[in-house]
Amino acid sequence: GGGKLVTGGYDNIGKVWDLATLREEASLGGHTKAITACFADSIYTATAGEDGMVKYWRDGHCETSLYCISPVRCMTIDADDLITGHADGTVRVYEAGVGGTEAPKLTMKGHRGAVTSVRTANGGKNVVSASMDGSVRVWDAKRGTLLHQASEEADAGKSVGCCDAQWFPRERLLITAHDDGTCRVWEEPFAGASVRAAACDEADGEPLMHVEGPVESGCVALTTSDGRILGCEPRTLKPQYALTPGNEPTGGISCMHSAMGFAAVGTYDGSLVVLDALDSRKKIKGVGVMIAECAPPGP
Repeated sequence: GGGKLVTGGYDNIGKVWDLATLREEASLGGHTKAITACFADSIYTATAGEDGMVKYWRDGHCETSLYCISPVRCMTIDADDLITGHADGTVRVYEAGVGGTEAPKLTMKGHRGAVTSVRTANGGKNVVSASMDGSVRVWDAKRGTLLHQASEEADAGKSVGCCDAQWFPRERLLITAHDDGTCRVWEEPFAGASVRAAACDEADGEPLMHVEGPVESGCVALTTSDGRILGCEPRTLKPQYALTPGNEPTGGISCMHSAMGFAAVGTYDGSLVVLDALDSRKKIKGVGVMIAECAPPGP
């Protein structure tokens, strides 16, 4: 096969698609609330939701479920570690593939708002978490200790929520997307304030929801809540392109994930759009896609 795409949405149902043909291969039922996170690689297919459950799937059947108590807002798997971000502001590390009421190996505390994004960096040595409290934290993945924090003083006592963040250790660069429509570029040491902060003019104040793409490509992609994908030069945030998937209003982008030359975009009007490197597009109608994850073919 040509790889798979896993999506989840408001209907509490996950779906597995063939990435090349967008043919539905499996429907994943079992969550009692909306699916807010999913993960897919050659080993694991997993979904997580507002019900506090992480479910692992094989051939459309649930192999095991992990109960995390707090609603899960985001997750990723790196080697043997499942990393989850929660509505209560915690980041937790579990043994990947284990279900039941297994206690986390690590619990990282410090965010004062829901965790919106978790990613690994530095070959899995670090966990990067973003939160609606406006901060981004870089943690030691094995000890759970805080290494770096990027945050700014709140204006009039109100912080600007951070929706997503990517840290590029080699370039000593952090790029964050915020719910006030700004994208911010930070250089180490973060020192509590951005070295460069600029609004992306094309965003028109719409919340920026996601950051995707390697810095070495010379362009990072941002998505806005009103349904656009914006390409920017990573250090200056100079706009390079603006794209509306399908060339029509989408009602807002709920998720984006890029891998293997594809970008999968879920929209609030229930559509799933897959763009390839040549900007050809395939579009299907779904049910409120909230999260999507691409994975390479299995072994």
